[in-house]
Amino acid sequence: MDPSPFHSGELTLQQRAGVSALAQRVGRGIRPALSQHLGDFLAEQPFVLLAYLDAEERPRLRLVDSGAPERPVLEPLDAEHVQLLADVGALGLRPGDPFGLLAIELATRSRVRLNGTFEASGEGGARLRLEQVYGNCPKYIQARGLVHVGAEPGALAPLAERIAQADTFFIATGSRALGLDASHRGGRPGFIHQPAPGQLLVPDYKGNAMFNSLGNVELSPQAALLLVDFARGSATELLGRGQVLWDDPRQAEFPGAERLLRFDIESVEERPRETALRWRFESYSPFDPPPHA
Repeated sequence: MDPSPFHSGELTLQQRAGVSALAQRVGRGIRPALSQHLGDFLAEQPFVLLAYLDAEERPRLRLVDSGAPERPVLEPLDAEHVQLLADVGALGLRPGDPFGLLAIELATRSRVRLNGTFEASGEGGARLRLEQVYGNCPKYIQARGLVHVGAEPGALAPLAERIAQADTFFIATGSRALGLDASHRGGRPGFIHQPAPGQLLVPDYKGNAMFNSLGNVELSPQAALLLVDFARGSATELLGRGQVLWDDPRQAEFPGAERLLRFDIESVEERPRETALRWRFESYSPFDPPPHA
């Protein structure tokens, strides 16, 4: 029998949620190599979300793009390697460092997750060795179409206002020992609740039963959340610690929530020029529950 693709944190949460059998079935879709279909998808994407470790071994998250909607940011090299066609030298990546990568096409609500290690980097970008490759369902992805390469972004609204208006965020979790994961979370504006200064509460809706992100948080609470202003190309990275809350009475305030993620913000990094790309909002996901009551 093939070994489980899940670590102890993921298995613990799967068991507590009563979805262990489902997770094992879904987990059979996690492969150590690219299929032709997924390789073709990756070769069309102009941006990805990259999870990596900084000098303090904290998970970090960046939107990395090719600079133009028609130019891909990834080049499949073979079934076990892809080239990230962007200069990521400033991130301090070293051979053997883990990465998590999310390729997401917002217009079609399609996404693929890649986990593995960096092999080399240079002027041509970074060579990535794949260890886990799998697609995810379209749930909770708000449809957005790429429209153009934008000019200088405008002034940022206050952070609390941007959090309250957000319908999407990305999250980096894991550690050197666990590996890294880059993932997507979505909901109607207001789904990220701010119960106190420096603290967020986020509903965890019904998903793929694998608990990749929350399983990482269970064993290694350090995480990074990335809010992207798709119209302006700016991003805000929130660094802090996560905690999975089960049976918290506040869960009743979040329609559709099966549990909550508490996130305590330790630092904030504003990046007004995260990406040259711009997106136009098209529609909310039909799976989105109502926001926080």
